[in-house]
Amino acid sequence: MSFDFVAKLSDFLNKRAEILAKKRYIYCRKQDDFANMRFDLEAFRREVYAVVAAIPRGKVTTYGQIARLAGCPNHARLVGHVLRNTRPALRYPCHRVVNSQGRTVPYWQKQAELLRAEGVVFKSNGCVDMKACGWNLSAE
Repeated sequence: MSFDFVAKLSDFLNKRAEILAKKRYIYCRKQDDFANMRFDLEAFRREVYAVVAAIPRGKVTTYGQIARLAGCPNHARLVGHVLRNTRPALRYPCHRVVNSQGRTVPYWQKQAELLRAEGVVFKSNGCVDMKACGWNLSAE
């Protein structure tokens, strides 16, 4: 590799890191947090996957709860972004994650089918019954 290529790649990666930092600022919306930002997206992704892998069959949890368990309580939307970009080959049970009202992902009808196959109860409005099927960590 030429030195020129390495310098350009380094430049690109630094700019990409700045873009990601600004996106993180949008997610957390804290003015002073932007100035002192040191966010490791890969570590966050690993934490999200570890939490998702621990969700028991027949239970669901929310993006917000995963963000809290991953140590970044203001990053529920980033959890959604991480899960949306998960490769199917990794076989994480991403279908067990719903929004805070119990709604499934729009345009992913298979999610509801997978949840019903696990015995997850849905209310008449199409949302998961969070009281019956929500993953309660304090009960474990």
